Amino acid sequence: MNESKLLADLIALKLERSGEEALHQQVYVVIREAIINGVLAPASKIPSSRSLASSLKLSRTTISTALDQLFSEGFLITRQGDGTYIADLKFTSQSSKNLDGHVFPASQAKNPPSRRLEGTPLKSSNIVFSGNQLLPGFVDHSLFPYGVWNKLYKKHSLQIGDALKQFTSGNGFFPLCQSIARHLAISRGINVRPEQVFITHGASQSVSLIAKTVSQPGDSAWIENPGYPMIAETLEMEGLKPINTEIDHHGLNPSTEQIRDSSPRLICTSTSYQFPLGYTMPISRRLKLIDIAKAKDSWLLEDDYDGEFRYKGNPIPAMFGLENNERTLYMGTFSKTLSLSLRMSFVVVPLALVESFQAIYPMLGNFSSVVSQAALAELISSGRFAKHVSNMRKIYGRRRRALEQALVGNHINHQEAFNPGGLHIVAELQGKDVTDSEIMEAISDTDISCIPLSFLYREPVRAKQGFLLGFTSCDEDKILNAVSILQSAVQQRGATLSPL
Repeated sequence: MNESKLLADLIALKLERSGEEALHQQVYVVIREAIINGVLAPASKIPSSRSLASSLKLSRTTISTALDQLFSEGFLITRQGDGTYIADLKFTSQSSKNLDGHVFPASQAKNPPSRRLEGTPLKSSNIVFSGNQLLPGFVDHSLFPYGVWNKLYKKHSLQIGDALKQFTSGNGFFPLCQSIARHLAISRGINVRPEQVFITHGASQSVSLIAKTVSQPGDSAWIENPGYPMIAETLEMEGLKPINTEIDHHGLNPSTEQIRDSSPRLICTSTSYQFPLGYTMPISRRLKLIDIAKAKDSWLLEDDYDGEFRYKGNPIPAMFGLENNERTLYMGTFSKTLSLSLRMSFVVVPLALVESFQAIYPMLGNFSSVVSQAALAELISSGRFAKHVSNMRKIYGRRRRALEQALVGNHINHQEAFNPGGLHIVAELQGKDVTDSEIMEAISDTDISCIPLSFLYREPVRAKQGFLLGFTSCDEDKILNAVSILQSAVQQRGATLSPL
């Protein structure tokens, strides 16, 4: 059958049976499922948005929105002057297939739970912030839903007995696990049971829980370079050996030699908006990493630290939600949506690992307040958390556009190159003999606290120079003023800032 006709028939059939979802989401889901299931073959051409809109009697905006989401996730590609094609997703779920020219035997390991008491000293990666302008990744606390939160917190404080009865030493406050599971199904494409959710006291505790449960001291872990320093440091404290893994425009990219010569117990990656470079991992790379994990009996640690925040289209679905994927451990947090001060994060694990995690979980201690967990559970289940996040997206979206404008002016081609997600933008420092540390020193008496990009590389000699510029913690006027000060300091040293 002609691919174009098949695609139109599939979408038309789905739309006839549709529920309450927006039309663009329905179109997106049908095409995505057809690609994943092989109904639409790799490298086959699909109709133009105009043609599809006409044949389905839908607006072109509806079709374009669905196709944009598929482009963002790597399901579709364009060929210059030749239209739109299905991406070649050659890495399938068969674990022992050829990976970059190397064939691995099927694994026989059973992944028993483990524990480590020995660790390595924490390496210093602290950055002293002088102010809050351009500070990346920190929420604007003026947006916190104080009124609702105070009412819920007071309510559950008065009903503390009921809350204590529902707290388990194996997972946390169970109604919160239930609320998180329902929220993830809607917002992140993850369908899990509440017992697969484990409440933690922050990202470091999440990493520690994962390392204690699925690895042994001396095991290796692939980590992103550049990446989030806390992950590497926590793994080292748990006795693991981090192996620096390069990042390309599709995210974590282990070399052929690394795949051949290394057998990591953990493969750590951020998929929706790589920290710090901001790349979104396409479906082909996600499938490749899943295949590597299966072949090497490894576990994927997916850090979805800001996956809720995407300012065009829908949030990118998590890798954990891919079908036939039982190798991923998912980390989420409320530090970016509510407040770092709440100390509330969570880990989602495959069903096969639930008992092992429940055995290790009580060893963590330092649980979040059961009253806070109860208040958060009701905030989510009532729908007010989703409403809060939606409001934050709108406000942060305006602030992000202000930062983009400040960086590139009216150069539309540059603006279109920005990845429309995350809580920061990376600006590369271009100029001879100028370092981001020198620029930070030059603006040390201001209220600007962007993070030097070079600080996030584990191999300083190969580090790029630049800045992580945040837009969440101050309004548009302050963003424009702060960028002006930063650019002035850069220009005085004969250098320029260019969005990465």
